[in-house]
Amino acid sequence: MYEVRTASIIKETLPVLILLALGGTFAGLFLSGARSSLDVFPGLLVLVPAMQNLRGSISGSMASRLSTGLHQGTVKASFLHNEELRPFVYTSLTLTITMSSVIGVLSYLFCLLYNIKAPPLLSLLFVSLSVGILAGAAHLSINIAVSITSFKKGLDPDNVSIPLLTIMGDVITILCFMLVARIVV
Repeated sequence: MYEVRTASIIKETLPVLILLALGGTFAGLFLSGARSSLDVFPGLLVLVPAMQNLRGSISGSMASRLSTGLHQGTVKASFLHNEELRPFVYTSLTLTITMSSVIGVLSYLFCLLYNIKAPPLLSLLFVSLSVGILAGAAHLSINIAVSITSFKKGLDPDNVSIPLLTIMGDVITILCFMLVARIVV
């Protein structure tokens, strides 16, 4: 049976948490780079927290399931010819598209309700879906790579992948947001 040790959890998690603090600061700096788009349509900013939360929620859930599968032996610790990864990809993509659409519509409605200048609904949906799909694909790839690599190196993916994915999700989502917002504005 797997034994949990405080020292090993701290040893595996602390460096990643330090990166998390550093990455969060960079994500904020990156977001400030999108000021020109946000000045034109402040309603775009309504998307950011929801999109970041979406990335964390989907990736955290997938990372936990992947880690459990690796520990139980139901998922191979391999990148090639690994059919067990297919459901993770389909689920992540389906949830990302569905929830990005919901976030786009809700953001538009809240902007209308609170009289915040936003792009038209279809443009906001385009931003939300584009950011969700781009960030989701990148994040899913990192999720699988980090989980399998940490497991192969004898580290607990729960201690490494979820904290690392948290910051990667923030940075990747902000970068994708900046890219797509510049196209729309």
